[in-house]
Order: sequence, then C-alpha cells, then structure tokens
Amino acid sequence: MKKFFFIFLRFSRNEQLGLVLLFILVLTVLLAPQFFSPPAAGAFHYDSIIRRIDSLTIPSDPPSSFLTRAGVTRQTRTSPTPKTANIPSAQQTYTPFTRDNLSKPVIELNTADTTALRLVRGIGAYFARSIVTYRERLGGYAHIQQLLDLRGIDPERLAQWTPQLTLDTTKIVKIYLATADEQILRQHPYIGYYAARGIVHFRTTQGAQACTLRALVENNILNDDAAQRLKPYCEP
Repeated sequence: MKKFFFIFLRFSRNEQLGLVLLFILVLTVLLAPQFFSPPAAGAFHYDSIIRRIDSLTIPSDPPSSFLTRAGVTRQTRTSPTPKTANIPSAQQTYTPFTRDNLSKPVIELNTADTTALRLVRGIGAYFARSIVTYRERLGGYAHIQQLLDLRGIDPERLAQWTPQLTLDTTKIVKIYLATADEQILRQHPYIGYYAARGIVHFRTTQGAQACTLRALVENNILNDDAAQRLKPYCEP
C-alpha cells in the first residue's frame, strides 16, 4: 500500500485526478446492485383483492325492504310533459318567396354591352358575347326573334329572356345599296359573298339608282326571304 502511495505521488496532478475518478467509478459499478436491486417478488393474491373490491360495490337499486327500514320512501319518476309547437292556424296565409319577387332590370338589346346583357336571367358570358357579335354584323336587331339565329338559343330560352328585353330600332345602322362597297355588303349575315358580288355588278351595269331590293329580287340576286330580312337595314 505504501509503495502504491509513492507511485501515485509520481503522477502529475491531472493524472492523479483521473485515477481518483476511475476508482470512484469502479466502486460505484460494484456497489450499485446492492442499493438498487428490486425487492423480492412475493405472492400477489388477485382473488382476495377482487373480493374486496366487490364488497365495496354499492347496488344501483337497493331492495325496497332496506329503504323501508331506513325510513326512506321511494319516489316514482314521471316523464315531463312534452312541449308542443305553435302551429299556425288555417286563417294565416303566407306568400312563398320566388325569384319573380325580385326586381328584374330591362335591357335595351341594341345598346347593351356584355355586362348589361348578363343581368338578364339565363344569359351568361357565352350568350352575351354571341348577341353582341351578331348585333355588330347585322347593324342592330330589328326584332327580338333574330336571337333565334344564334346557336344554342331556342324558343323556350328566348321566351324566358323576352320580359327583360326591349328594342330600339332607331339604333339600327343602315346599308346604302347605291354606295356600299362589296366588303361591307358581304359581311352582312343576310347578304353574303355571292350576293354582294351580284349587287356590285348590278349597280355597275344598271346604275346606282336602279339598285333596289325589288330590282335585286327580280334579277335573282336576292330571294324573297333575304329581301324581307334586309328591308329594315337597307336604304333606299
């Protein structure tokens, strides 16, 4: 032991500290099981514990004889009186809410833009654009039934729109048969390419004053149906 002590003193201070810590660590590992060992397992009587718990259970409905001896009277529960709703009498009348009760704006067909047309119930973005585009080709609508020329518009749909549409025919842009060039004529839906060429040729050969709807029909440049459709748009 004395020799070990002299050897220990020969080490530096840091080495001595490390040996001391190492000794303490080894000592802790050796003695730890003595202090932290679990207690010996004993017999665990489950049956006795369960019987004890059962003895503490209070019955949910004590016998009537027990209640009588304890001076307690049993009270009979009665169900509460159901509440009845206030049903209106037969004399009361109600007006059902419908969309017809809302104010519907009336739109002028020859001046409205796509935003205004969409205020009509049933007219969306597609139909609004189609109506404005066709109006520009025509020069204006002469009657509301011309909307049936557009794809997707049937009589039932038009009947739904009609209460909210009005028409000002003074807004129609006229076509002057005596002076209109071929490009303007062919763009009109009721004239087309071949009829436009025929009108220009007739006007060149017969004179501008002779170019009337009646003369165009008589010379087989336009048929009667096209002439009737063009009548609101042509001058003279």
